[in-house]
Amino acid sequence: MDLKTIDILLVEDNRADIALIQELLSCAKTVKCIVVAVSRLAQAIEELNNQHFDVILLDLSLPDSVGMETLLKVQEQAPAIPIVVMTGLDDEELAVEAVSLGAQDYLLKTQTTADFLVRSIRYALERKSTLEALRESQARYELLVASGKDYGIFTLAVDGRVVSWNTGIDRILGYSAEEIIGVHFRCFYLLEEIALSQPEKDLQLAIKEGRFEAEGWRVRKDGSQFWAAVAISALRDESGQLRGFAQMMRDFTERERAEGEIRKLHDDLKRRAADLEVTNKELEAFNYSVSHDLRNPLLIIDGMTWVLQQKYGSVLDEQGLHYLSRVRAASKRMEQLIEDLLHLSRVTRSEMQPEKVALSEMVEKISLQLLQAHPAQKIELIIAPGVEVFGDARLLQIVLENLLSNAWKYTAKKPWAFIEFGVCLAVEAENVGEYAPDICPNQKVYFVRDNGAGFSMAKAEKLFTPFGRLHSKTDFEGTGIGLATVQRIIHRHGGRIWAYSEVDIGATFYFTLE
Repeated sequence: MDLKTIDILLVEDNRADIALIQELLSCAKTVKCIVVAVSRLAQAIEELNNQHFDVILLDLSLPDSVGMETLLKVQEQAPAIPIVVMTGLDDEELAVEAVSLGAQDYLLKTQTTADFLVRSIRYALERKSTLEALRESQARYELLVASGKDYGIFTLAVDGRVVSWNTGIDRILGYSAEEIIGVHFRCFYLLEEIALSQPEKDLQLAIKEGRFEAEGWRVRKDGSQFWAAVAISALRDESGQLRGFAQMMRDFTERERAEGEIRKLHDDLKRRAADLEVTNKELEAFNYSVSHDLRNPLLIIDGMTWVLQQKYGSVLDEQGLHYLSRVRAASKRMEQLIEDLLHLSRVTRSEMQPEKVALSEMVEKISLQLLQAHPAQKIELIIAPGVEVFGDARLLQIVLENLLSNAWKYTAKKPWAFIEFGVCLAVEAENVGEYAPDICPNQKVYFVRDNGAGFSMAKAEKLFTPFGRLHSKTDFEGTGIGLATVQRIIHRHGGRIWAYSEVDIGATFYFTLE
């Protein structure tokens, strides 16, 4: 099957972002994307003058132009080409403004997958095509009105009664000339407008101004309503005496419906922005409550039980000391759970700071810390050299710390442990078809593998659920928050994470970064 070819002008000054977007587009299965990349507005204008493009992917911050001015200048140069804004700024207000100024979509680079980007481009092309069709229809309307041929044109007497009728208006209003000539043109208006004498007011405006134009609902012969563009011109003789009116009418029902859909999209976007702001405020309030209202009494419990243990431990029997130690252990565990929940919340809400990240060096540093913390554990460690990605270094460190710490923890009972960090192609990864069926076969997949306790794949759906532990806390410590945090970070990078494991054989955690 031949793939549809889409010619794309990518206006982006960050080389890493250019490479990322080109890689995403290369993974498209249903279209073939030909990308021309430029880093400056001036270069973009030159390319638009020299060749045709189907769509423009536009970064708003360029060396020679910044902000909405960039969008407006590109639109001025290429008004017929749909523009998709791609930015690193997660700003709902900026998104609303960009769409209101004519952008077809607003995408975050850090949250865009190959399929999502291709769908957005296709949507932009279809939406722009619809709008262009509407504009073309309006242009034809103006041309036909000016020529007065084969169009919805009829004339009125001074009192508003129909004098002449053409075939174009037949199709719009449904009346034949025999039925309508001599009838007052108020029959085309809604009943409530007739009651307000709107037809007569429109004629008076045409007399006063020479020409009256408006859009509104009109009524056909069968009683159905349609959205009409109407122009009424006063006709005068050489002496200036009013002789009647010429009225031209166009059915804009489809245009009004399309514009209504666009308005609805804008309203939905604004509502989503408002809902997001409310959610963020609620989350901040919850975090404050957890940090202060829950943690403070917990610290008191821990402190008081420590005092009891220190001062009155000698008067408690063995059972009493056991109870006291269980209370202290529970309070410590609760404190850790609160800390992990707050950490998970901060990871979800923190602003992304994309940059080039040397994953191999990061793994080496984390592994050195773990080796020093567990000197008795015998580990064979393999780290793929030179692995670099584009992402938020702070968040990716959290990902690797969790995955490597888990590998250390779940191999602790092995007399000899094997832990590996590496990279492979998606086609080589286990379970990729189940958890990432639409991933490009040649896309890079990163993994952390161990020969530890492993787990049953029948319980794998609990892996990334908060508190979803697969092992007893008596066997392995933990709160069940770490992998949930890892998944959210990977998703914020536009990637996927999944695992493959066998009990007592080990586990491999795979993840992608878009």
